[in-house]
Amino acid sequence: MDGWTFPFVSFIIISRMLKNRGKGSMNETILLIEDNESIIMGLEYLLTEEQYTFLAAKTKKEAQDLLASRQVDLVLLDVSLPDGNGFDLCRKIKEHDIAPVIFLTAKDEEKDVVLGFDLGADDYVIKPFSPKELMLRVDAIMKRFAKKDPTTD
Repeated sequence: MDGWTFPFVSFIIISRMLKNRGKGSMNETILLIEDNESIIMGLEYLLTEEQYTFLAAKTKKEAQDLLASRQVDLVLLDVSLPDGNGFDLCRKIKEHDIAPVIFLTAKDEEKDVVLGFDLGADDYVIKPFSPKELMLRVDAIMKRFAKKDPTTD
């Protein structure tokens, strides 16, 4: 396990702390684009416990295929991917107005954070991250971008 990854156990403990909050809906889908298996496993556990449908892609290509074939409500995106960079992928996601994006990355230099927001990111979370804080950010963005029922307008 590398130096900045939270152990899987941290996700379980935080998930139990958040238990029964149930903010998510199985109708809301979150796509994690990340190549670190520990983070994938931890966030899969945490997000499914929070009642979100979870999808994961380890590469830019896998992510593009999923985005073309599935409805996604939020994207959690790493900048450093094995076959490209998350900044380019964010640009495409935002050009096509697919979903809100939260960068989840070890890239902590100001120029990277600024670039992420300039590309339209809705939030930027630096690794290592607090699972509880990430869930609060996810919930806030999901509320902000909640699909409105067209019959209520």
